Amino acid sequence: MDVPHKGYSESGTLDSRDNFKYREYVKEGQSMYKITETTEITIKVNKDNINFYTHAHMPDGEYYIRVWMADINLASNNFTSINNAYNLLGTLKGIVPLDEIIITVKGSMYDDTN
Repeated sequence: MDVPHKGYSESGTLDSRDNFKYREYVKEGQSMYKITETTEITIKVNKDNINFYTHAHMPDGEYYIRVWMADINLASNNFTSINNAYNLLGTLKGIVPLDEIIITVKGSMYDDTN
């Protein structure tokens, strides 16, 4: 005997069950699995190594630059209007540090215009 409606609450699709005639069934003895997705992201900063200007009055010297990605609260106000599993995910852990470099400041943009 098939078990109707199993999994709607787990997948956050109760509205589909309540508002539409479409139903999902799981065969008796068949297992349901929770799937965890992993996404790989590549962030390239200044991939062509193009010179850029810092603050016009920044003194010459070497500066330590650190880049990171902060934690992202997936249950924050950005997603509360969406009634699905995002609200159950909590906080996506950021990456600290993402990269660390030393930059050298020599001159300013005013040197190029005068």
